[in-house]
Amino acid sequence: MSHVAAFPLADTSETAVDALPAMPVPNVPHHDGTALWRRWGMAVLGLTVAGGAFWALHRELAAVPYGRIRALVQAIPALQLTAAAGLTILCYVVLLGYDALALRYVQRPLAPGRTAFASFLAYAFSQNLGFSALTGASIRYRFWSAWGLSAGEVAQGIAFTTCSFWLGVLLVGG
Repeated sequence: MSHVAAFPLADTSETAVDALPAMPVPNVPHHDGTALWRRWGMAVLGLTVAGGAFWALHRELAAVPYGRIRALVQAIPALQLTAAAGLTILCYVVLLGYDALALRYVQRPLAPGRTAFASFLAYAFSQNLGFSALTGASIRYRFWSAWGLSAGEVAQGIAFTTCSFWLGVLLVGG
């Protein structure tokens, strides 16, 4: 119910409500349920896969007593754990350099915080889940395109990071 008074205007037969400019009706696309099914279906699929992975991990670790795992971790010298953590951080900093160089290559450098955030997530998922062409590339596409890069620039950046990463692996690993 409108709270605008419908009083007559002077010298006309229209009311104040009639004199208001017409408001444009937003163009809302009609959803037939396919997009909703795809969205929720993928979420359910992801949760099902994650649940299956946790269930399998639980089954495998059930045979190993918690105290044994704790004792094995505590047996590792603190210096080795610190060195491992430091080298892991260094690795992610080096990998961040690939993304920074790729963005510079396509002449669209981002703020260092944005570059570091997208790079960390892309490499964390691609190195832990595998399928780097799918996982890391899709994360980069999601962030970089949201931050103004075109699809072509994102593709060039992803190609740059992929090629430079594998070039480094081949040079170091032989």
